Amino acid sequence: MKEKVEVCSIKENNMVEVKKIRAEACASCGSASVCGVKKEFKFNAGNPDKIDLKPGDNVVIEIPEISLTKISFIVYGIPTIVLIFSLLIFISIFRISEINSLFFSLIPLLLSIVVVILYDKKYKLRSGNKPRIIKIVK
Repeated sequence: MKEKVEVCSIKENNMVEVKKIRAEACASCGSASVCGVKKEFKFNAGNPDKIDLKPGDNVVIEIPEISLTKISFIVYGIPTIVLIFSLLIFISIFRISEINSLFFSLIPLLLSIVVVILYDKKYKLRSGNKPRIIKIVK
């Protein structure tokens, strides 16, 4: 997906802070007054081609296509499955009462959340998953 953004500042290691203004999407939305989505937000984008940029330049960035279904499953599905299976194991195999099984199941649930957080950190470090600047728009 390609987006037009404005350069805010130049950072080290070929990184650039850019901002996106959501004027076109928010202008026609009936829920804009109560929505929690910011009309302007800043994020970092890579500049692998070392394009000569300065603050205020309008650029096109490429945002990698990531499957929303895959991310949703990792974030919500894996911890839910771990919770259900650990509940079933504690109740049926170990013959622990339901309330105690629930408390014991929180341990595997928390471990699965830690694993998801570690996966997320590793995923963010991959350069192919970061937005990157393609060209300057005149």
